[in-house]
Amino acid sequence: LWSAAISLGGYFATTWVDPNTFGYSNVYGPQFFPSVRRKLGGEKAISGYLKISPVTDGFSVLSLGSRELAVGIAVEGFKIEKFPISYTLDAANLVLQLSGTKIQSTSTTIGANLNW
Repeated sequence: LWSAAISLGGYFATTWVDPNTFGYSNVYGPQFFPSVRRKLGGEKAISGYLKISPVTDGFSVLSLGSRELAVGIAVEGFKIEKFPISYTLDAANLVLQLSGTKIQSTSTTIGANLNW
C-alpha cells in the first residue's frame, strides 16, 4: 500500500560563530516537502522524502541559487523490546550566494529513532 503527502513549512539555519569566520547566520524561508511511504506488511514500512527550501537573509530571497535541497529515507516497524524503532538516512546540501561569495555546506545523517 502506497501513500503520498506534501508538507509545507518553515526552514531556519544558523551557525554559532562569527559570520565572517564561517560565512552565514540566520537564514530562513519556506520549505516544500513531498514524501512517499510504502507499507511492507505488519508494522514495517519504508518512506522517502525530498525537501526544497529557497532561503533568505530576512529581506528578500538571496538569489535563485540560495537554497537547501535534501533527500532522505526511513525504515520503520522494528522493535527493541516493546519500543518501536526506525532507521533514517538523510543527505542535505545548502548553497548561499552572499555578496558575490558562494557558501556551500553538505551533510549526511544516519539515525535511529526509539519511541518510548
